Amino acid sequence: MRKTIATFVAVIVMAVPSVAMAAPPEVLFDGTEEFSGEVPAGVLCDFAIQLDETVEVRVTAFYDNDGNPTTERVHIVGNSVWTTDYGTVKEHWALTDTVDLVAGTVTVTGNRWNGHSPGQGSVINGSGRLTFDFATGELTLNGPSQDVEGDYTAFCDVLAP
Repeated sequence: MRKTIATFVAVIVMAVPSVAMAAPPEVLFDGTEEFSGEVPAGVLCDFAIQLDETVEVRVTAFYDNDGNPTTERVHIVGNSVWTTDYGTVKEHWALTDTVDLVAGTVTVTGNRWNGHSPGQGSVINGSGRLTFDFATGELTLNGPSQDVEGDYTAFCDVLAP
């Protein structure tokens, strides 16, 4: 009886067409990077700012059934401290960049900027969803985007002499 059931199951399994499976995702990078340096005057504010930052990065590639890359996803979590002799802005932020190699787009979701200063509260925010289309050059923003819009006024005021 068991041989009959085993034979029946084997026949059914062989009769069902095989389903194509995409190649498994591949982690290309997984690590922590640290940066410490001066952001020159004129880049964000009219004066130089010291930036100390620790960033955790994980890059994963996704493939189609033929093994061709279709998507790269970059997950980033960061802690940043911006300082001058006059003030400090601290950030904790997390975002995911999704590079769609087929559609030709990059989509950033999460909290790109989230700067707070003691006694001031939030001084800069860039969060939500940002999509850039390489073919059309179109940039679509959903959510507060002081960073993309270049509005660093409150950020710079906290750090200003």
